[in-house]
Amino acid sequence: MARTATKKTTRAIDNIKVEWTESNAVADGVMVETVAAFDEILKAIAVDKDPGGGYCKTKFTVTLCDGSQYTGRIDIHYINCPQETDDGNLGLLNHIATSCRHTINSDAGYIKQEQKDSCRQWCLWLGIDLEA
Repeated sequence: MARTATKKTTRAIDNIKVEWTESNAVADGVMVETVAAFDEILKAIAVDKDPGGGYCKTKFTVTLCDGSQYTGRIDIHYINCPQETDDGNLGLLNHIATSCRHTINSDAGYIKQEQKDSCRQWCLWLGIDLEA
């Protein structure tokens, strides 16, 4: 059975895997089936992070049912309580949207057109509005 990221998703997500994380709140290799479940992992990492500063680097891979994969790394900062993440600022889709907007709008010579096109495609597949 296919799982979706949001009501706007045009491709179904098979799983989202934590490749590795600097946090002790979740084990490397943990896999979930929905964006909401992954966002809960992000919240757990953010609450667990030392409030003294810094962040926990966390690498993840989103795998669609057709086998397409998006791999990224998110830097998760400490928060005082889980409710602080309810605005979506920590969410996976927000992270992908922010990362893709940066890539698409960058004039840096090392970012190839293929990378920009890939970002546009992933945002389309996940129902992310790049104009928002």
